[in-house]
Amino acid sequence: MEKLPPKVIEFDAIKKERLNKDGCQCGCQAQYLVDEANMIVKCQRCDARVEPFQALLVITERASRYNQQIKKMHEQREAIQSYKPHRVTLKKLEQQYNRSSRGKANLGTKLYPCCPSCKEPFELDEIVDNWIGGINIQQQLYSRQNKQRRDEDKHT
Repeated sequence: MEKLPPKVIEFDAIKKERLNKDGCQCGCQAQYLVDEANMIVKCQRCDARVEPFQALLVITERASRYNQQIKKMHEQREAIQSYKPHRVTLKKLEQQYNRSSRGKANLGTKLYPCCPSCKEPFELDEIVDNWIGGINIQQQLYSRQNKQRRDEDKHT
């Protein structure tokens, strides 16, 4: 390029800005570089100049998404920590009991739990005070459950 007269200014900076008029298209993947001296924000990925307010919007949206993910993770953590398998069985038992004891008008339709060994029906009140424990009891339960599974497998 020829040497310009002393009072003529080059417009390379303006041309360059016109090329980047569309701005950053990186969206949430943008990585911003703040030039404090020139008071501009640029995307490090595509080297496009970004309006500071637009960059602020993208950053706050990103932070909001992170906060939502962290909140969901905390909820999942609490659910895992408070999970008690025996409560699932008790909840199912309660639902079955509530479903079967609706309305006194439907006499004869109430369902009762049955003993898994002898198939004899009983009221839930009968088992409230009759709890026993110990390793021998667990072994008896497991052997009875295994025997029932084997018997079911033979029939199928």
